[in-house]
Amino acid sequence: MTFFANSSSKYGNGTKAPSGSLKDSQLSNQLQLYKSRIAARYRILKPSRIVKDIQEKVWISAKIDGELWFLVKKEGNVALCAYNGRVIENIEITDEAEEKLKDVGDIIIPGELFSAEIDSKNTNEFGGKEKRPRVHSVSKVLADGKLSCQLGFKAFDMMKFKDDVYSKVPYGSKLKTLEKLFNNGKRVTIPPTVKGEGAEDVANYFDEWVMTKKTEGLILRNESEIIHKLKTQVTVDAVIIGFGERANSYPDLGQMIVALMRSNGMYHILGTVGGGFSDDDRRDWYDRLIKMEIESDYKLSNKHGTLCRFVRPEIIVEIKCSEVVAADSKDNPKRRAVLSYQNGKYIAAGQMPLVSMVHPIFQREREDKTLDEANIGLNQIYSIVPFESKDEKPDIKKLKRSEIVQREVYTKTTGFDPEDAKSISEVEEPLLLIKTIGNNRLKHFKEAGITNLDQINEENREKLLALPTSSEFYVELWIEQANNLNQENIRFAGNFTRDSDGKLNKNKIKIFDLDSVEAGLLYVRKYVLIKTNKEKQDERYPPFVLFSTDFSPNRALPVNTSVQVANNKENAELLIEQWIQKNVKKGWKAV
Repeated sequence: MTFFANSSSKYGNGTKAPSGSLKDSQLSNQLQLYKSRIAARYRILKPSRIVKDIQEKVWISAKIDGELWFLVKKEGNVALCAYNGRVIENIEITDEAEEKLKDVGDIIIPGELFSAEIDSKNTNEFGGKEKRPRVHSVSKVLADGKLSCQLGFKAFDMMKFKDDVYSKVPYGSKLKTLEKLFNNGKRVTIPPTVKGEGAEDVANYFDEWVMTKKTEGLILRNESEIIHKLKTQVTVDAVIIGFGERANSYPDLGQMIVALMRSNGMYHILGTVGGGFSDDDRRDWYDRLIKMEIESDYKLSNKHGTLCRFVRPEIIVEIKCSEVVAADSKDNPKRRAVLSYQNGKYIAAGQMPLVSMVHPIFQREREDKTLDEANIGLNQIYSIVPFESKDEKPDIKKLKRSEIVQREVYTKTTGFDPEDAKSISEVEEPLLLIKTIGNNRLKHFKEAGITNLDQINEENREKLLALPTSSEFYVELWIEQANNLNQENIRFAGNFTRDSDGKLNKNKIKIFDLDSVEAGLLYVRKYVLIKTNKEKQDERYPPFVLFSTDFSPNRALPVNTSVQVANNKENAELLIEQWIQKNVKKGWKAV
């Protein structure tokens, strides 16, 4: 036990304590609150928007690639504390800080804990030639007490100084205080910081510091609460290995699943990309990828809860993102699935550290790239944000298979009078009855000389394809719908009424689908209870999972899904009982 920590182990000449070790609960809350507030104030700034978004004087600082820690002095004792409760005491940094702060009372200083890589042939204040700090180096140094001398601390803010709360103090005043405190510091200093007059100065320092790779980015602060993080955008070439669909009335692309190639030829899932597509792009990509679908024993769901489809690894695309991160909010390494591709099928090989993309956007297909490690390998991002050894083998676990222990499906069908189908001929402008034709599309139809259902046919296919935002998919759908309407082969959605003369009121009719008059509108609700059989092998798996689906064809998003977990069979059965009470009412039948 030390002054700051309730448990510790030897680290260099001092001590180190793991997460949750900080004894002072009030201090712990202060650090966590700062972490959440500072994160909310950060804004990603693209280089292309410097002129538009920076219109005032700013403090320009070099962004240090390290970890957020706090230099804390309390009752004469000095330590490095992290927001998650880690503590380091009595090492080179804290010894220097104690000397610098000897005439100062209690203080809390947020800053970046970083590691300086060492070249033994040269010397400086760190004992070697300081290279550009890398965030992955911090974890390496913290794991080995012999390397504690390589740690440095860049102070960039003040929370408390001489018993005064500094949260509302102008940043210029904070900076002057930090400069005075750590003047001529070796291990404890402030980041290179200058005062900029506006966008022109920001652009100049971006070119001088970032584009020359002296630092990974810039931090811009003004006297307001907003902090801009300015970095070069990251582009990655990756292969498409799967895709998810949007919850639409027609099939199209929701997001791509992209992967990088490891040195052993396996595919390491980088993430999903859902931005950068027009509606036409989404339909075209769906039509293209659906023809490439293959099997995979690895399953992945999209944001709507439905399973993604996997495809042959053939198409390489360029992805742009604002940044990549190698750890989560608790500093745990990001881990992604690794898949082997054998005999036209993906086989899960385990999970390994990788990165997450922040704000990924599809840029283009790279037909000039080939499917090999040189073009789509890990080195593309390892040089930017290194993660745990890219050469290690996957942590393969032969997990037990899950099993379905209970499944129920319930349906409800809306009925209608078949005689009403005959009345379709009495409705004016039957063209309006095709659901997928909105006001703009109807306008285009009329501009093209298509004013009635009879003109939506094979003879006019080319004219239909020439319409704005048209496609083969839509044209096929329109022709099929028109044929069914002309043949009075329709079905109605919802309630409808007749006018006083007995005719159907077109404003009160909605054609949901064009199918046989033999059936009405079908609604489906189901649940599946899954026993994972994995909770003893991997604590990330719950013992039971209840997956439910609600399909309502006349809803904007037809399919709703939900997932609930239970720690035992009794709680799982209670979840099922609650689901039935809520969802299975009058008119619903088990099938």
